[in-house]
Amino acid sequence: MRSVVCCIVACFVLLQGELYAQTSYPEIKKIYENVDGSLSIDGYMQALQAMDARANQLVSAIDDAQERGRATLLWHTYQRENIYQYWKAIGGRPADLKKLRPCQLSTDPDVPELELLSPEELKEVLDWYFRVNKNATSYERMKECLYGIKSEKVRRIYAFGLLERELQVNGMNKKMRSVFEVFRCCIKDREIVERVNELEKLYESVQENARAREIVLPDDKGNMFRLTDFQEKYVFICVWALDSVNGADELDTFAEARKAGGKWGKADIEFVNIAVGTSEDMDKWRKILAEKKQTEWMINLFCDKTKSTFVKDYVIDSLPRYIFVEMDGVLRSGWFISPANQPLFEQMFIKNLWTYRRVEI
Repeated sequence: MRSVVCCIVACFVLLQGELYAQTSYPEIKKIYENVDGSLSIDGYMQALQAMDARANQLVSAIDDAQERGRATLLWHTYQRENIYQYWKAIGGRPADLKKLRPCQLSTDPDVPELELLSPEELKEVLDWYFRVNKNATSYERMKECLYGIKSEKVRRIYAFGLLERELQVNGMNKKMRSVFEVFRCCIKDREIVERVNELEKLYESVQENARAREIVLPDDKGNMFRLTDFQEKYVFICVWALDSVNGADELDTFAEARKAGGKWGKADIEFVNIAVGTSEDMDKWRKILAEKKQTEWMINLFCDKTKSTFVKDYVIDSLPRYIFVEMDGVLRSGWFISPANQPLFEQMFIKNLWTYRRVEI
């Protein structure tokens, strides 16, 4: 009897998987996969109407009302993606997007069918909604999801996922300080609320204008570096990964920062690079420093991630990272813009130096 039950359960699980595969609607998605950027906007609109008509036939043929609602939501997402890709293909001009927006079959993300989507589908649906309709920042997306969409699934998966990614990429800035309270007000899931509280506590110690946490690491000359020994200087830090194939290339990018500092004048700036690895990487680290001549004017530090508290203290989740510390030991940014992003880096770098000097005077 038990074997019969097991067979029935197994068949049910397989059937569920088969049904899920059938309800991914690849046949609808395929209708919108090709984008002809050579078409005029009027010509594209006519082609889009034909695509919409074919997709409508497929969706209308679905008997189950709930599943038809889910298919409709995905259909409209695939259509939005096609519109966006065509817009990019013809140059990505705002005026053209304004002409194309009325072609969308729907623009309201607050629909009950969102609860039926898988996490991957949910992300796809909302990413394309925001990209085509609002081009919103992560902060604005989180705010709309929390205040404007009733789905708890959206709040739990999409909005909280945005929060985690935004913190990893940019840390806690002025806007992000208030978003934690919004999460606590809007989310019912206590587990997510607890996780939000943990993230707030984790990142507040490395937020803008916080006191920079002490960094104690060995340099390539056998000395011990302490951040607090440089209170009278700006300290600009590049953190890179020794176990990454191209990790050492970040030193070339970092060297570009010196040019921006030079344009400002004779600023007291220390350029510090921190290689993150394990004790087994020490020889590799020394070889890289010997090959990279620009490291001769940098302070070169080694962080053993299995022993040092630096990675935890500065919430190092992904590399490379740039850290900017003011003369008085205040953390201007634990997620400063990379020198690779010129000329924005130069503007931000000099702005920070000039702002401090102006206040000092």
